[in-house]
Amino acid sequence: MRLKESHAWVFLVVAVSALFVAQLWNLRLAAAPYTDEGVYAEQGRLLLSGRVPHRDFFLVQMPLLPAAIGAGLKIFDSMYVLRVLYLFLNSIGVLLLFRYLVATRKAPLAALAACLFFATYHEMVDHDFRFLAVRQLANLFLFGILLNSVRRPKASTTVAVVLCCLGTFTFLPFLVDAGFIYAALVFSEPNRSARLALARTYVAPLGAAALLVLVYFALVPGSFDQVVLFQRERPFMPYSERLTWILQYSTSDLLFYGLGLVGLLVGAAFMRGHRAFSIAMFGTLVVSVAAGAGFYPHYLVAAAPALAWGVFCAVTFAWERLAPRSVSPVFLVVAIVLSIHLGIVLPSLTREWASNSYPEFYQVVEAIRDSGGPVLAFEPIYAVESGIPAVYHFNEDVRSLGIMGKSLTPGQIRELEAQACTILIEPFSASRVVPQATLDAWRAKYPTRVSNWWGTVLETRHADCAKRSP
Repeated sequence: MRLKESHAWVFLVVAVSALFVAQLWNLRLAAAPYTDEGVYAEQGRLLLSGRVPHRDFFLVQMPLLPAAIGAGLKIFDSMYVLRVLYLFLNSIGVLLLFRYLVATRKAPLAALAACLFFATYHEMVDHDFRFLAVRQLANLFLFGILLNSVRRPKASTTVAVVLCCLGTFTFLPFLVDAGFIYAALVFSEPNRSARLALARTYVAPLGAAALLVLVYFALVPGSFDQVVLFQRERPFMPYSERLTWILQYSTSDLLFYGLGLVGLLVGAAFMRGHRAFSIAMFGTLVVSVAAGAGFYPHYLVAAAPALAWGVFCAVTFAWERLAPRSVSPVFLVVAIVLSIHLGIVLPSLTREWASNSYPEFYQVVEAIRDSGGPVLAFEPIYAVESGIPAVYHFNEDVRSLGIMGKSLTPGQIRELEAQACTILIEPFSASRVVPQATLDAWRAKYPTRVSNWWGTVLETRHADCAKRSP
């Protein structure tokens, strides 16, 4: 008994469609202001208004995602529409990953298992599949590069250049990951002349992306300092502590991490045709954990393709060593491992997708819209959702202040207050940068339009603010 590729396709499409619908179900009323999506969205609004990233506002990533969100808001005037499109693209990305895996080795069972692990990767799917994020967007460009690479000798250099540049301008470490992958593809060739020919082909995408980055850093003031140096100047988290964080805060994904890592090692040691590629994917995993001074568990989302490749290698290795005499046990073991993983992650994920429906969040958004701007909102997604301009345009993003152990000065706080016609006090970032005594004083000083768990909307009624309705 062997799983046919066509049957695996049907099963995966049904599974991905079900996951898409589950995540879409309450998306219109879903809220996650604690993610980075709001920061990118506000930066996109600033960029589309004519401000220059890095020079006019603080931006620690490359500008493609903010620019895309800003353009999307201009076209659709709705974060909901952008989230639906983003969720759809991420769902298609799972199918692209499957297409790549079965193209490299005809092992549909292994490809299906890898894609199901990937599509239910808790750290990524819980938020980053539907609330816009740089690492998952960069993964989509990586899948495009991988699929283009298997079309040799018909692989398009133009497509490779475009995808490499887009990925790099989404997430700068993408350039390193692409370099690992292209190097692996080169060293996988059997003879020296083929390796040299392929190396010349891959110089174009890597060189074009690197050149564009250098031009960007040269022409845009502050870009190198914020994108590169800021990451090195953050307080350093020891690697042992990073591992502790992963073990403590990513318990739902430990089976995926463990099986993916074992598979990468097995591929590097025993799978002759995939040794170089497994080493390259292991390199992307190391970069996601070790690069930069700081670390959060969601950084591993950049290594999700590598972990999926590891699962693919582990199942393929077991299948090819045991089949055909022990096909049934291989199916059984894969089914058991997948069942354990899904039994761990799906209850949590489905609770998040089903219960993340918060009309109260959108009551706060509506109150900001009615109260008018500019609004002082330290979590900018509230301002973006309301369509109201923000006072604080993140010359110093409050998240970066917290990372660097800084806070707003009393003078800065007074200046922001004086500019604001509406002040939002929310439970995520306001108290990190503004003393509680000041927040309490604002509540006592200004009329409250709406107050619930998601935030308190205050109307300053300064002289230069339009009159408010009671």
